[in-house]
Amino acid sequence: MHHGEGMTCVWRPETAACRTARLAQGMPEPAGPDESECRSSCTNLAFTDRDIAHRKQALRGWEAAVSDPLAPQPVRDRAAAQAERITSLIRRHEQKRTEGAPA
Repeated sequence: MHHGEGMTCVWRPETAACRTARLAQGMPEPAGPDESECRSSCTNLAFTDRDIAHRKQALRGWEAAVSDPLAPQPVRDRAAAQAERITSLIRRHEQKRTEGAPA
């Protein structure tokens, strides 16, 4: 397991998107995950409660940017899109935790 900022990589070379990207660029075989080549679609990504806490903190920043009257509209639009994406990720994580909890 490799803890990054806001996500955890459960490194399996055969399914690692960062490995595939490095090899496609003709770079040497990596010994572990490469955060600079991390892809959000990678099946090796997992979100722990620690990661979700980081995401919630980031969400507060995006929400502040959405409501900033001095920010240009494109900045507010991007902030709204990021806030929506993070909110969805948090919801999925919390739903899976609830579904997996003992009754």
